Amino acid sequence: MKDGPLVTRAGGHSPRQGQAPGPGRPPVRLPRRGPAGQGRRYLPAWVVLAAVAGTTALLAWLPLPFLVVAPGQVFDLAQMVRVPGATAGPGAGAVGPGVGLVTVAAHPARGWEVALALFHPWQEVTSTASLPLPVEQYMEAERLLFRESAHFAAAAAFSLAGDRMEPAGGGVVVQWVTPDSPLHGRIRAGEILEGYPTTFHLRRGLGEHGLVRVWVGGRQLQLGPGDLRGVGLATVDPAVPGVPLTLTGEEVGGPSGGLACGLEVLRQLGKVSIPAGLRVAATGTLDPSGEVGRTGGVALKARAARAAGVGLFLVPAGQEEEARRAA
Repeated sequence: MKDGPLVTRAGGHSPRQGQAPGPGRPPVRLPRRGPAGQGRRYLPAWVVLAAVAGTTALLAWLPLPFLVVAPGQVFDLAQMVRVPGATAGPGAGAVGPGVGLVTVAAHPARGWEVALALFHPWQEVTSTASLPLPVEQYMEAERLLFRESAHFAAAAAFSLAGDRMEPAGGGVVVQWVTPDSPLHGRIRAGEILEGYPTTFHLRRGLGEHGLVRVWVGGRQLQLGPGDLRGVGLATVDPAVPGVPLTLTGEEVGGPSGGLACGLEVLRQLGKVSIPAGLRVAATGTLDPSGEVGRTGGVALKARAARAAGVGLFLVPAGQEEEARRAA
């Protein structure tokens, strides 16, 4: 008898060790296994490599929930902001070059763009989940804020030029309410806060009185310090009374163009002059009272200004070192 393991048929009983199988139940002998691995089949290497390459290529071109943020353009505000009747001063009447508006560029990213941005010294990656709105809606909200900031800055410029002005508007529209906002569930995006013509007047009222009352859809709402946290607001139809400001540039968004817009209005009014051959640009908010506010992305904007040949880049106080290091 050849060596080999013994098994019984299905439903039978295996003999005890050292005991032969019972009568009528011949043993079934299993063939010996060959060397380890013999009989296994593998996919050809080229098939595996092709699958990996295809998957990598697909992931590289798929849109991902991220934005790549990089230095943007420098826009000549002489071509975007027009003050009617402004004829005094060098370059007045929006004949350029005017003050430069420095921007950052942001766009939805594909896989390969995210991978490159992670190692690029002048690019940043931001998750779209961190935005309070879907990307397209957020970009539209930012464009509304640019229009508001330009009119606020124009009012400040006219006041600095000696003609006291305040902006006007048709109320305050809610652009978003984050889940952690004190007003979550009490107001919704798209609703109008009536009682104050602009966001400037609403925030000034909160600062001066601590508590203010607004009307939302016919119901009264009391706002206190901190209640506007997590709420995006914009002025409905911002304007400067008596000054039909012409504003173009639908590709620009955000409130940080205020300082540049204010300087450009002053230039067109003949109150600020730019030396010949010097390109001047700025970033920062500017409210109607003339107060300059901090802004984000200063390092990326400094790189954009340098690439555009800007000789004087103005930033809010306290952010000059960040701009200097980047430039």
